Amino acid sequence: MDIQIDGKSFDYNNLIKIAKTIDPVNYLDIVHDHLLTSKPMKGIKFDYKSTAENDFTLDVGTSNTCQKCNQIKPSGMFRVISNNGSKFLTNTCDDCRLSYFRDRYNNNPDFREKVKESNKKSYRKHAETRKEYQKQYRSENEERVKAKVRECLKKYYQKNKAKLYEYQKEYRLKNKEKISLYQKKYREKKALLLN
Repeated sequence: MDIQIDGKSFDYNNLIKIAKTIDPVNYLDIVHDHLLTSKPMKGIKFDYKSTAENDFTLDVGTSNTCQKCNQIKPSGMFRVISNNGSKFLTNTCDDCRLSYFRDRYNNNPDFREKVKESNKKSYRKHAETRKEYQKQYRSENEERVKAKVRECLKKYYQKNKAKLYEYQKEYRLKNKEKISLYQKKYREKKALLLN
């Protein structure tokens, strides 16, 4: 079965086969996150069981109207809530929920502190697993990480050119002997290699 999202066509059955090899329990979550976020399936990990018995994210024929923006959107754009065993969708889409959360975070200092505190607790609780995941990601995507670091350094340099130039100038004035010694060793080493 082929489905289309944002003009791209996907073979849903093939995606499910691939996801089942990655995680036999949460394979539907992996496929849906892959389709909605365009992240590679191997990078998506879940350590929970799906609570949704109904597959709302791929009901292509069904849609809901958001109560905030009054736009008709696919059911996958709404959160699933379970209450006393029954499951239903929220009345606001994910985009509106996100904008509401951003506004509340930016305008309410108490809420901001609560969120920061919660994030700190979560970080401490999952620090080891996060470190392991990051280590594995860096080893699997070495070239990609190096390219990203180079890009960030280049942006930082462009942003802080004058400041870096001043720092280098001060360093050269403070460490003349150290620099001249380094340059002397470099010239000697180069002369040995040329001979």
